[in-house]
Amino acid sequence: RTLAPRAPRPPRPPSLLHLTVPTNHPTNHLSYTLSTMLEDKPVVIIWGMWTCPAYQGMGTSYPFDQCGYKDEWDLVEKYKDTVTFVHLVGPEPHPLTPDTNFDSGKQLMNYWSTVRQAKTYDDRITMTKKVLDYTHPSQILLPDLLEGNPYDDESNQPVWCSMGLGARTAMLISQEGTLAFEQDWFRSDDMSTAIDSYFAGTLSSDSASA
Repeated sequence: RTLAPRAPRPPRPPSLLHLTVPTNHPTNHLSYTLSTMLEDKPVVIIWGMWTCPAYQGMGTSYPFDQCGYKDEWDLVEKYKDTVTFVHLVGPEPHPLTPDTNFDSGKQLMNYWSTVRQAKTYDDRITMTKKVLDYTHPSQILLPDLLEGNPYDDESNQPVWCSMGLGARTAMLISQEGTLAFEQDWFRSDDMSTAIDSYFAGTLSSDSASA
């Protein structure tokens, strides 16, 4: 079984300093600003949605062999004292029919295709809560906004459209607010190597993507 190819992404902005989305936790509706988080530590942002087989740990070949939520949990546990980790939830890659995959525009049902695509912010919150128990407690869990949300009524997936455009995208952002390392598909060992290289001062532009 193979995953659908990803659509080309636009160039990333040189600075990623203005990420503000509310947390999904039922008792916590704070806003998080990327620039504020970067004052303390570098930030790793990882996307992961319920219907994604890579997030569920289904893959066995590179890079899907270390792409699941368990791999993400172990990475956070290893670096939680030196890196701020954010898990973002956006559009579902394999929603229940008749909804379609965002890359191919086709109906691509999979093992976890038990829910339709979120159309409202409340629906997005529901999907975010589904991954809550699989997210490390030290990680910040955030749903991307949809129109009609109580924070910015007209915002419609602003973070995913500018910093996502994939089912399992991951990125390391330096404290200067620049993109230090990115992955089309999260893989824990590669991100670990990038984090170690970042702190050692040896992370070069040649190794900024994987």
